[in-house]
Amino acid sequence: ERMNFAIAIASNRIPGTRVDLKSYEGKDKTQILNKAISTILVGEISPATRAMLIKQLDQPLPEVKAGKDMTDAGMDVPNIKNVKIGLQTLRLLNTPKEKLRLVLNRANSKAKLDVSEVERTLQVTADALIPSDVVVPQAVNKGVPVVLAAPRSSVTKALEELADLFLPADVGKRRRR
Repeated sequence: ERMNFAIAIASNRIPGTRVDLKSYEGKDKTQILNKAISTILVGEISPATRAMLIKQLDQPLPEVKAGKDMTDAGMDVPNIKNVKIGLQTLRLLNTPKEKLRLVLNRANSKAKLDVSEVERTLQVTADALIPSDVVVPQAVNKGVPVVLAAPRSSVTKALEELADLFLPADVGKRRRR
C-alpha cells in the first residue's frame, strides 16, 4: 500500500499534488527525507517520528509476500512518463531492480507505442504483457472477474502467466484449464 501511494505521489497521479523529483537527486537518504518532510509536511513532524523514519531508511526493504513489487503501465505517453518518474523514485531510494516487476497493460493497443520502445524508455524489461480485449469491459460491466467471464481469452492467459511469476519456485506453475 505504501509503495503504491509513494508511486502515485511521485507520478503526480493524485489530484491537487505536484512532485518534482529533480531537486532530490544526488542527496543521501537523510537529506531526501528532510526535504520531503519540509516540502510535504511543512516540517511539522515530531522528533520521535523523524527518528523512526531515519532508522527505517537504514533497514532493508521488507519482502513482499510474492517476493516482488509490481508496477503496471498502460501503453500511452503520459502513463509511461509517470511510470518512469515512479521508477526513478524507487532508484533514488535504492530499491533493487530485481525486486520490481513491470506489467504493461493493453500492450497490443493502438497507442502507437511499441513494447521495445517503452522498455528502452523505462530501462526495464516488461515481465508481463496484458493484451487489450473487449472481454475486459464486458466482464467489468457484469461485475465478474475476467478470468471467470472469459477463461480462454488472451487476457486470462496473460493474467495467469502474471500470477505464475509470483509463485515460489518450489511450487511450480499452475496447471492451465
